[in-house]
Amino acid sequence: MRLNDPARIAALDASGQMDAAPHEALDRLARLTAHLLNVPAATISFLDAQHQRIRSAFGMADTEDGLIPAESMCARVVESEQPLAIPLMDDTQRRSVGTNAVAYLGVPLCCASGETLGCLAVTDVKPREWSAAEIDLLRDMAAVIMAEIDLETDARRRTRIEDQRPLDEERFRTLVEG
Repeated sequence: MRLNDPARIAALDASGQMDAAPHEALDRLARLTAHLLNVPAATISFLDAQHQRIRSAFGMADTEDGLIPAESMCARVVESEQPLAIPLMDDTQRRSVGTNAVAYLGVPLCCASGETLGCLAVTDVKPREWSAAEIDLLRDMAAVIMAEIDLETDARRRTRIEDQRPLDEERFRTLVEG
């Protein structure tokens, strides 16, 4: 899937993830992911065609929002729509992650309609062969994260509807009484 695919961008916009405020539940899920896989760092990132938004990061001192997707490991995951396991990153790959990471594992974050919006990634500071069980666990955590994001998106949508209700009721009264 291309980063600028119109259906993917529409789904990303509808999710609100590129502009969303910090979210404690996502921070907890990033921390839990790192602990479950016994790694020092985990990130939840979303990408549009121009930049990457790190929505949550655990164990990383330097989290650069706004990375150019072409320079991002997350972009490779989004475009392939497949897990990306790198047991020993080269210097270029390490720079794209922006940490002292040596090993990388990332899986797609997919919305209910199937578009890949971002990436859940973990890194280790030592070389590491990622097992099938670890990849499956990361996929499961990605599904939990997307379920949380769906709840967040639905809550924002309900709030907008509720905020609009008094205006709609006033318009209705004006039409009926007018």
